[in-house]
Amino acid sequence: TPTVGAGLTYSWSPASYLSCTNCLNPVPNPEYTTTYYLVVTDVNGCTAIDSIVIEVTMEYEIFAPNTFTPNGDGLNDVFIPRGLGFNNEPDLMIFDRWGNLIYKTNNLSDGWNGTINGGRNKAQQGVYVWKMRTHDLRGNEYNYSGHVNIIR
Repeated sequence: TPTVGAGLTYSWSPASYLSCTNCLNPVPNPEYTTTYYLVVTDVNGCTAIDSIVIEVTMEYEIFAPNTFTPNGDGLNDVFIPRGLGFNNEPDLMIFDRWGNLIYKTNNLSDGWNGTINGGRNKAQQGVYVWKMRTHDLRGNEYNYSGHVNIIR
C-alpha cells in the first residue's frame, strides 16, 4: 500500500465499487448496502481501524401504459411495462377477460404485440389483464399487475 501524506498509508476493503483503495477519500458506488473498513498505518507501523456503512436504498417504480394500438404504424404498437430497480428478465403474462393466459414472455424487450398464443391470432379490441413477476438486484420478488386496453 503506498504512503500518502505525512507518512500515513490507507487501505480500504472490500475494494468492490470503490474509486480507489489506497487513498483517503475514495468514492463509493456500491449496488448493495456495504460496510467498508479503513486501516490507517503510520511510519512506525501503528494502525487504526474504522468502518463506514454505505446504505443503498432502491426505489422501485413501474410504469405500464393502460392503452396501446397494435396497428403496425410504428407508434405505440407494443405493450411494455417499464421501470426502475427490477431485473431485465421478468415474467410478463397477459390474460383475457375470462382469465385465460394468452401471452407470456421473460424478455421484457419483446413486450406484447397484441397477438394470442404466439402470434397466430390478433387479440380483439378490449381490456386485458397483465401480471409481471420480477426480482430486484438482491433477489427479492415483486409482483405487479394492471389492465391494458387494445384499440384497433
